[in-house]
Amino acid sequence: MNKLLNNILFTNVKESNKNFSMHFHDTYSIGITHQGLYKSRNKNNTFDFYANSTRINNPYELHGGISQNWFNHYFYPSVELMSEIYFEIFYEKKEPIFEKHIINDLLLYSKLRDVFESVIYKKDYIELETYCI
Repeated sequence: MNKLLNNILFTNVKESNKNFSMHFHDTYSIGITHQGLYKSRNKNNTFDFYANSTRINNPYELHGGISQNWFNHYFYPSVELMSEIYFEIFYEKKEPIFEKHIINDLLLYSKLRDVFESVIYKKDYIELETYCI
């Protein structure tokens, strides 16, 4: 799994006030909002992504939106990595598809915040891998 984690892009945006045109990624995009608001468009629906919530886009899923004083962290795990983690948990080879776009769960937010802090503060690689899984 080590080499797979090396290829994950992590982003940190401290304040965003812009319009994101509709686009997609060939990876998953998983992010958390610390403050501000992101009005997310996805599958002809609009969702508010606000503080302490998590947002997930599946690969090749069209999305966009408008941010207002948005402070967030995102990471972009590959399909290969997510499939491997899914297999390790459920013993089934499958590309996971997330049905819910915005998740309001403080425990999940907290766990993902730990992942980002591990990256920002360059903590031990084993710790980062554990948090990611």
